[in-house]
Amino acid sequence: MNIDIKKILYCILLIAIQLLLDNYLDLGIYIYLFIVPYFILFLPYRYKTIPTMFLAFFAGLAIDFLSNGVLGLNAGALTTMALFRQSFMQLVVNEQSMDKYETPTLKDMGILRYSLFVLLSYLVFFITFSLLDNFGSGMVLISILKTIISSISNTVLIVIISFIIQERR
Repeated sequence: MNIDIKKILYCILLIAIQLLLDNYLDLGIYIYLFIVPYFILFLPYRYKTIPTMFLAFFAGLAIDFLSNGVLGLNAGALTTMALFRQSFMQLVVNEQSMDKYETPTLKDMGILRYSLFVLLSYLVFFITFSLLDNFGSGMVLISILKTIISSISNTVLIVIISFIIQERR
């Protein structure tokens, strides 16, 4: 099967899982599990910023359209996260790894660099998400707590998922 078709099917699967999480898993107001960034973060190194932003926008828009949320909220947050993806990779991954390997992986980066890459990306995602969701509502402390707790929770989730997927390979 063509690699790009596999990536599209993988994205559709993650969107379906995300919709199930949104509809059937309520962890309270402080934790929002969001796994679609996994698809965006671990695209091959060769994917540049603008194409990644388009993929992120359409994946987020699909989630917004199919869920009960605000249209454009996930799309805006995912697009912003995709904007910073390349910068975060350059921050935590050395150039030799980017030339040697196809995608960022837990095995190649090590757990600390990998976790830092995921955490920084989720912080950008949730900061943007909170700003768009609570714009002008004055709920600053709750937004900060949501951002920190959700970013840490999602980082742990993504590291566990990555470990499980890479063990299977």
